[in-house]
Amino acid sequence: MGASTASSEGPPRRSVLWISNGHGEDRIARVLIDQQPWQDWRHLAFPLVGEGHAYGEVSAPVVAPVLAMPSGGFILRQPGAFAGDVRHGLLGLLVRQLRLLRPVAAGVDLVMAVGDLLPLACAAFTGRPHAFVGCAKSDHYRDPGGEDYLGIERWFMARPACLAVYPRDGLTASSLVRRGIRAHDLGNPMMDDLPVSGLDWPHAQSGPVLGLLPGSRSDARMNLAPLLKAARAFLERQSDAPAWSVAVAVAPQIDPADLVPVAEAAGWVLQSDGGLRAPAGQRLDWLVGRFGDWIRRVRVVFGMAGTATEQCAGMGVPVVTFPGEGAQFHPDFARAQARLLGEAVQLVETPEQAAGRAVALLEDQELRARMRAVGLSRMGTAGAAARIAAHAAQLAGTGGRGTSI
Repeated sequence: MGASTASSEGPPRRSVLWISNGHGEDRIARVLIDQQPWQDWRHLAFPLVGEGHAYGEVSAPVVAPVLAMPSGGFILRQPGAFAGDVRHGLLGLLVRQLRLLRPVAAGVDLVMAVGDLLPLACAAFTGRPHAFVGCAKSDHYRDPGGEDYLGIERWFMARPACLAVYPRDGLTASSLVRRGIRAHDLGNPMMDDLPVSGLDWPHAQSGPVLGLLPGSRSDARMNLAPLLKAARAFLERQSDAPAWSVAVAVAPQIDPADLVPVAEAAGWVLQSDGGLRAPAGQRLDWLVGRFGDWIRRVRVVFGMAGTATEQCAGMGVPVVTFPGEGAQFHPDFARAQARLLGEAVQLVETPEQAAGRAVALLEDQELRARMRAVGLSRMGTAGAAARIAAHAAQLAGTGGRGTSI
């Protein structure tokens, strides 16, 4: 697939403009683009936050002005972050993006907005037919009967040019339908972004693996230290501790070399092959850009991440979380995530408590079964990306008059 110009022979290819606002949203757009219904379409990427590296994996050229910001996109979750981004050129970037958005969108058949209010509003601003993949909000965040989407968001969704809305779960879809919005419960495409690399595990050890999730943002280095503290406390309580190893899921944009000093400060010794070893003998490895491999291998996880923690819950992997001091996984975010995922994630306050909770849940088969059931209910199964792609492509082809799906 790709976004090259159409051949001079045959009818012109139909085209889609993808508007997204963050690394996780770019990844969701990437997995949607990669579905069979879009294979003959031309794809253009308009990331509003970050540099849109994920789009390169599906040969969708980035046509938006881009600039990496100090906040990593979390301007509302970190004191002073907005001011720092403004000093870095945020307002000028937004002006350049808005000036270019309409001319770029003028030649496409459909605009797909992925994320939250910002890409939804930008899609409406284009004046083109569009659809919205809402991956940031869920009514599970609210008390029973509450709605997570604001009135302004529902207003944009109800506009005639918004052909369809794809919420992340059935509860949210149902409440939007009751509001008269063309929402469809087709599942959560987040669960389709778990490819297996086919590469060997970094070392031959076949024992149980403890997974660490420091996150994909600039907080990863900060988060790793308390995660390693939890890991050490957990391993000290295992009767078969020498059989265990530790695997850190590292986002592709993070260099493990930046994380090594944190591990060394926590007592891990660097090995010649790039892995590390604890004084008690356990091995630690970095799994860079191989989250699908990692999630299928780990037995229990200590997590301080957003999307990745949710994917663990959906895959039935037991996760224990605790808040940190960075821009993303602060106490408010951690509590909100716990509401979203319910019993599928175990939220505690400190690394020491995390170690104790992990030991307890590994000994409690009934608890783990409940966690898996809740995780499946809240996150859904694989296949949503194909369903959404088929629905949106057919919807665009019928001019919004409806589909057979």
